Amino acid sequence: MAQNRGLQESVESLRAAVKTHIYARPILLFLLKTLRQFQRAIYFPFYWVGGWFFLVKTGLGSDIYRREPGSLTIRGPNAVDANEYASVHPKWLSRALSSLAIDYSRYVFIDFGSGKGVAVLMASQYPFKRVIGVEFARELHETAQNNLKLWRPAIKSGSVEFAWADALEFEIPLEPCVLFFYNPFGAVVLCRVLEKVRESMKICPRDVLIVYINPAHVDAILAVVNPEVVARSRRYHYAIFRMMLPP
Repeated sequence: MAQNRGLQESVESLRAAVKTHIYARPILLFLLKTLRQFQRAIYFPFYWVGGWFFLVKTGLGSDIYRREPGSLTIRGPNAVDANEYASVHPKWLSRALSSLAIDYSRYVFIDFGSGKGVAVLMASQYPFKRVIGVEFARELHETAQNNLKLWRPAIKSGSVEFAWADALEFEIPLEPCVLFFYNPFGAVVLCRVLEKVRESMKICPRDVLIVYINPAHVDAILAVVNPEVVARSRRYHYAIFRMMLPP
């Protein structure tokens, strides 16, 4: 154990030294940035083709990736802190859910900002006790309900539910939960949602995991709930935390 920790510390020290060396030399920094841009340019077409193929294969068509134009019928007062809708890439979510070392049948999966329902429907392929999508835009909520009828793969979860509700109005089930966020809103609402979850854990202590893809506000999570970091993946853009019981 100590040997592994020492090896990890040596690797981290080497990485820090390399990064310092590169960032201290403008030419090397320029080459590094150019390489990263080249990698993104190559990766981008494969990213969208993979997402499109998944949607067609599962019966949802290719329309689901479009960002919703115009005005939406919003429930609740938190539209000002909401981010623009975009569907999660299936490979990212699949990697994150597959990495959970849990008995899925004991957990409720809840997607905050479920949009057109892609993440919820993907989660239904795992044997969760039930999966729930929470969406405050009525048009997206209705599309998700329709997509449930179009979904081709077998549903392995106990049930699939979609709720038209503001994230702060939704009552968190008093059961072990996996809370999923695809950066649906800013740090303010995210913190308030997690504070509500923390209060419910005082009433009913239980295991609660946070799966955060495109994790733009990790610092807010760490500040509010002081969680255990379960896993992180830069390649697949996710972070997984376990909420700890409040003192």
